[in-house]
Amino acid sequence: MQNRTLRQLTAAGVIAAAYAALSLALAPISFGAVQCRVAEVLTLLPVISPAAVWGVGLGCAITNAVGAATGANFLGLVDLFVGTAATLLAALASRLLGRIRTGGLPWLSALPPILFNAVAIDSLVRSGVARGLNRDGKTIRVQGKYGESIHAANRGELITGIFINNTVYGMTGGQMAPTTLLGQKTTTSPRGRDMARHEGGPIRMAELMAQLSGVAYSERCALDSVKHVRAAKKALRKAFEVQLQGLGFGFVELLSGCPTNWHMDPVSANKRISEAMIPVFPLGVYKDVTAQAESEVQHG
Repeated sequence: MQNRTLRQLTAAGVIAAAYAALSLALAPISFGAVQCRVAEVLTLLPVISPAAVWGVGLGCAITNAVGAATGANFLGLVDLFVGTAATLLAALASRLLGRIRTGGLPWLSALPPILFNAVAIDSLVRSGVARGLNRDGKTIRVQGKYGESIHAANRGELITGIFINNTVYGMTGGQMAPTTLLGQKTTTSPRGRDMARHEGGPIRMAELMAQLSGVAYSERCALDSVKHVRAAKKALRKAFEVQLQGLGFGFVELLSGCPTNWHMDPVSANKRISEAMIPVFPLGVYKDVTAQAESEVQHG
């Protein structure tokens, strides 16, 4: 038993050393806003040995600690904790999924490193960019999946978030999204989104973001007409301004069409935005700290 424990500790130490050595040898690509950490391939070793879980985690911790101490990693201590946790959880999940085999091979074990890093590193890197590389906070994010950005918004990171709301996951096949309308049919809700089946209702992001203390500006606009597009341009400008002034997180939700996954032509898609989406997602400014400040001055 004692010899087995010693072998496990030795294996963990060797793997940790290999991870750290490989990452530090390739430091130019191991750290930065865009990282290519070759050593992450070692997160597959837990499939073979449980000692690798702790070995990979320790190796990642050493690498991030050295990066933070030397200034090579601009994410600093944040990456030491968040990045290391992501790698450790990925290694543990790979170990657990290693028991599921298809054709004799643990194919699913390759997924955790991708998924954990995609979720954990996304807002982490953008926050680091806003704080580190761009000290004036000129960071922009455009996407339609926003769950991992809520924490960055709550912290008041100097980032402008542009949320494209077309009520589906348009880039991955048209699956049901958090903003999918009730009754709307998608590839994963062929009978239509239904509260009775515990599928929930559409989330109103502009209102949700406005409730966060770190958000300085939150507005919802639409892209279905020239008038609305002009209003959207003004909203985007305003969001960038509050960010550059260091007031906090800027957020603009854009109601957009998705003719491909809605199975309709662009004209019909614009009509759907005005008739089906805007009643559920009312347009307007939901938070503007500059307007609140002006009002306080006028009434002060």
